[in-house]
Amino acid sequence: MLPVGLLDWRRTDDGRVVARWLGTQDESWLRELVAEVAASAGRTVGEANERIAEIVAPIAYRHGRSRRTVEAVWTLERRRWSTRIASPVPPPALRRALFELAAERSREEALATAAATFNLDSARIESLLFADRAHVRVLSPPVTSATAAELVEEYNLSLVQALVARATEVTATIRANLRRVVGYSKLLGLMATFGEAADGATTMALSGPLALFHETVKYGNALARWLPALITTPGWSLTARVVIEGETLRLDLDAGAPLPRTHALPRAHDSKLEAQLESDLRRLTSPWRFEREVAVVRADGRLFFPDFALVSDKGRVLVEIAGFWTPDYVASKAALLRAARVPMIMCIDERHAHGELARDERVIGFEKNVDAPGLVAACERLLSGSGC
Repeated sequence: MLPVGLLDWRRTDDGRVVARWLGTQDESWLRELVAEVAASAGRTVGEANERIAEIVAPIAYRHGRSRRTVEAVWTLERRRWSTRIASPVPPPALRRALFELAAERSREEALATAAATFNLDSARIESLLFADRAHVRVLSPPVTSATAAELVEEYNLSLVQALVARATEVTATIRANLRRVVGYSKLLGLMATFGEAADGATTMALSGPLALFHETVKYGNALARWLPALITTPGWSLTARVVIEGETLRLDLDAGAPLPRTHALPRAHDSKLEAQLESDLRRLTSPWRFEREVAVVRADGRLFFPDFALVSDKGRVLVEIAGFWTPDYVASKAALLRAARVPMIMCIDERHAHGELARDERVIGFEKNVDAPGLVAACERLLSGSGC
């Protein structure tokens, strides 16, 4: 994603935020950027920044692009590069030694003593003191740099991801590859509820990062990582309420947006928490086993995609795990439990299982990991009829 200060967008009179996309018309100045970047190996980060600002920014300006956009593209490309500290002695060790000496001796004496200690010239000691600062680190190139066309796609996607990461709410419409898109959202721990559109498509209402009271950045990164999965599907659309520069604006996107559709979903569709739980169940030699391919459940007029089911000879229990939370999301889970017509257990962060949820025997609180014996016991109570 891009820092908010590098986002290029405009506000419409009806309160919408519109991204300023890059396109094929930008490839001429982007090729100049690619060439200048290729020459940056061995330069410091600060030197490379200055060169790109002096040489590339004026060319981009003639194509209607601001220096901010140039800086944004360079920020994305620079993430492929590594940096090294060009100092034979770790700068923290130099600083520590020199500052201790300077507390007792004159500046010249301190420098001379430190130079002798580290076998360096006195003048070089000063130049190396802060060689670990970001702007003076030396750039090392990646195996392959991006092409101008690749930078267009990367910039457009990063721009949208940064905008969505500032949302209070997001509503997506999914018309294909539903299970894979939903599965990836669950892998990332996103808070979502589902419904059906009039044309038969599935609507997915997600809590935005700015709706949370904690872990906003972590959740925003998860939502940004999920977005490419939606974009790969035909006929997708998205509406979000985005807070930017102190104002809440509406972001509307659909499959006509110039965004790359090359995302590949990960093979593993279980979260770390689920993987730990499955491992714990195996260690118990429990007769209960995981079932990941769970059918869609309709409850209270909404769709529900359980995380998994636990199955034994006694029966089958759907299990949902809620990590991230907002009051509305927790309330929706309570409503789901009330409406469910199938055996179901909710695992929720114990800090947020209050009121009705705290009293429901189908709710298991957890801190870091779900207690496997407790979950098994809850499943057995539920199927025996004592937990309903």
